[in-house]
Amino acid sequence: MLHKAEGLRKSSDYKAALRLYQEAFSLARKAGDPYAALSTAIALGDTCRMIGSFEDAIGHYTEALDLCQALQDPLAEADCLVGTGLAQRALGQWKTALKDITAARTIYKKAGDEKGVIFCTWAEAGVWRVAGEVAKALKLFEAARHGFERLGFKSGIGYSLCGLGGSNRVAGRYDRSMKYYTEANTLFRRIKDSFGTAYSHCGIGNAYRMAEDYRNALTHFEKASQLYEKIGDIVSYSYTIWSLANVHMLHGEFKEAETLLKKSEKNFEKTKDPRGLIYCDMTKAEIKFLKGDKISSENLIAEALDKAKNYGFKLEACHAKALLCVLKGRPLKKIRADYSKIGVRYFPSKIPSNMP
Repeated sequence: MLHKAEGLRKSSDYKAALRLYQEAFSLARKAGDPYAALSTAIALGDTCRMIGSFEDAIGHYTEALDLCQALQDPLAEADCLVGTGLAQRALGQWKTALKDITAARTIYKKAGDEKGVIFCTWAEAGVWRVAGEVAKALKLFEAARHGFERLGFKSGIGYSLCGLGGSNRVAGRYDRSMKYYTEANTLFRRIKDSFGTAYSHCGIGNAYRMAEDYRNALTHFEKASQLYEKIGDIVSYSYTIWSLANVHMLHGEFKEAETLLKKSEKNFEKTKDPRGLIYCDMTKAEIKFLKGDKISSENLIAEALDKAKNYGFKLEACHAKALLCVLKGRPLKKIRADYSKIGVRYFPSKIPSNMP
């Protein structure tokens, strides 16, 4: 059963895998087999994380941590800590995530687990990306890529390339973003990683969007959407929908944009993703402004700014400040400096903007 579940998870059929893992965990508990229960609890955490059930994932990892301590298994403990960190990151709790990932790295280093250490480097890069420290994220994603290349771990290479693609995009380096995402897409298609293929198609679409090549952007967003729907993913899919909404907004197709925003917002609420909700608020604000409702627009952006500050999201805070300056006709000099501090050379200077 576990072998079949693992096969389903590797083929990105997360929902089917989850059902088998739940059954296997129940059987392990009834049989009084703590080792099987531990490995299955971690797998449950990993699978719940992939389908956006982040709080459930943390619950499974916490249960697994109790078993780790009883069985004195430090490497499994490190696996749980990384998983918890990744789930916390998705919930916007990046400071807690950083602590968990740092603790896991310490365990991996002590055990001489090089792959675990490199995985922590990749995970930490993602934490800094969420925090908005783009320069730090780029440095660590590059280190992770080189580490995975040294080990010949192709999946790790692919996700490091995606990290580099996304971080370069928000940094304003769109050509580099396209390069990294295209490399990742080629690799993921070769190793038949459906989730990675979808993720990289979305990244390529966003690179085209930033280059204002909307026709090619839509082509890749459609490819990503089809794969995400087949997989049953709503986490990354929601960002694809948000990107599509922005393309429609830039074309003045407000009804289509608002329909997509409602769908992505509903998903972000379901997965409790604060960054996604902040982006939806800012795009909704731009549409309000373009439709002549300046007061509602300013209120939405002000709310987005407060949320970004509360979570410590520096990049999203910069975006919100920049949009408020544009709305109120204020100079952008200070905002440019704020962007520069986090390694970003992009800033919205007009509405509608093209937020990366």
